[in-house]
Amino acid sequence: MVSSPPSRQNGRSYERALAAGGSRGEQGRPRSGSPECINSRPRLRERAVAPFCIAGPGDRLPVCTPSSGMEKVTFICVRGPACWWAALTLLWGVHAAPLDLDPVCSGDARAKYSLTFKGKWSKAAFPKHYPLYRPPAQWSPLIGVSHSSDYHLWQRNEYASNGVREFSEKGEAWTLMKEVEAAGERIQSVYGVFSAPAVAEGTGQTSTEFELFARHSFLSFIMRIVPSPDWFVGVDSLNLCERDQWKDNITLDLYPYDAGTDSGFTFSSPNFETIPQEKVTE
Repeated sequence: MVSSPPSRQNGRSYERALAAGGSRGEQGRPRSGSPECINSRPRLRERAVAPFCIAGPGDRLPVCTPSSGMEKVTFICVRGPACWWAALTLLWGVHAAPLDLDPVCSGDARAKYSLTFKGKWSKAAFPKHYPLYRPPAQWSPLIGVSHSSDYHLWQRNEYASNGVREFSEKGEAWTLMKEVEAAGERIQSVYGVFSAPAVAEGTGQTSTEFELFARHSFLSFIMRIVPSPDWFVGVDSLNLCERDQWKDNITLDLYPYDAGTDSGFTFSSPNFETIPQEKVTE
């Protein structure tokens, strides 16, 4: 759940550009225990859904129904109006289930996943500084990578690469793609690159599919918040294989990150380069 824009670690005063309605504490933040805010830090929630089951909305238990296909469909309950989240749903397209009892995912198994991003960025939920024009609130295309554990598209508390900088500030992916390609050639850590279309409004969704290989079982992606100085949402190195078992379904609340390259403090701030560059912060 997101209640404020990314803030710097050096104590600068930043406007709470994403402040939402609801139960509030000091500085417009949701109080602990508010139905909007489950935790002040990102939490990964997993749902154990049996094959060919449909998980009902809200707090209802999953309802198993016969299925003639192999696809698994899940409806996720969003706990508050201020959540930005993505749903990862396994299509159950595993070509060969790994049988080795070794805790490290290995072998020739592949799994096919679908990823759905749902934006909940609306003026009603985030009224402060909500961008209405030039450009209005929206989301950039999603850039994703399947990779091994020795690769990072981006990392919290580390410096953003030039590719991440250009993407988070301008939405330009050329340098980022060259960095991904170079990593794949140099250390063979990248298995595949995929993308999802942009979301033209603050609220909406976009979807894509991707494959994971047993030795490349990690997922990372990045999606720019538009407009913004250098803010983005994403996932860094999410392992979808655990103890030789591909995870069936994962739901994530996505939090905004600051790339540490532009010191603008509102969505539509003019370019204000951060010198020296700072690390990626939440």
